[in-house]
Amino acid sequence: GSLVNIDSSGRLLVGTTSNDTGDLVQIKNSAGEGIGFYRNSSANDIVNGRLQFHSSIDITSSIEGGHDGSQSAGSSPGRLVFKTTASSATSPTERLRITSAGVVVVGHTAATTSGASNNSNFNIVGNIGSATGEGQLNLWKRTAPSADNVLGQINFCGDTTGDPGAVIKGEAELDWDQGGDTSDHPSRLTFFTVPDNSSVAAERLRITSAGLVRVP
Repeated sequence: GSLVNIDSSGRLLVGTTSNDTGDLVQIKNSAGEGIGFYRNSSANDIVNGRLQFHSSIDITSSIEGGHDGSQSAGSSPGRLVFKTTASSATSPTERLRITSAGVVVVGHTAATTSGASNNSNFNIVGNIGSATGEGQLNLWKRTAPSADNVLGQINFCGDTTGDPGAVIKGEAELDWDQGGDTSDHPSRLTFFTVPDNSSVAAERLRITSAGLVRVP
């Protein structure tokens, strides 16, 4: 039968004659996966495939696959770039990329190259307010915290199971927004390490909402 079909609803069917998913485009293949984008070039830093998402007005976002280095036999470094269009704009701006080394970069077009930091798998560059400002990362408990609630936690892990060796927590010291005061957010930092012959992290130090440093 035909390898490509268009059904009575205008849906494009590749490798099948029945629409099993209800999508506008369905590809069915028992011998392989996906859609291939091909560009007849081995040059560095070019886009060789792009998915674009449009409204009735203009492009709203895109995903690009590109060359992350010169291509040669046995070496085909690639990257993925994710773009969105900002308010009051008509073309998308890069927001995130995954490099050929697997590094995730947010807010910039390249990972760090400094010998002191270029081993990081995750880079945040700048912030929404300033591309050249400080990098910011939010750990967000998305509800009004009660006393002793953990707002965010960083685990330092090892072993194949990801057992923690050290932990830093940001915690609510008291209920937030007491008496309807939405600017009342007493919090603390607590620091934990795992002792010898144990796998359970124990608190070693805390900085209270008053700025006092305490050792349990």
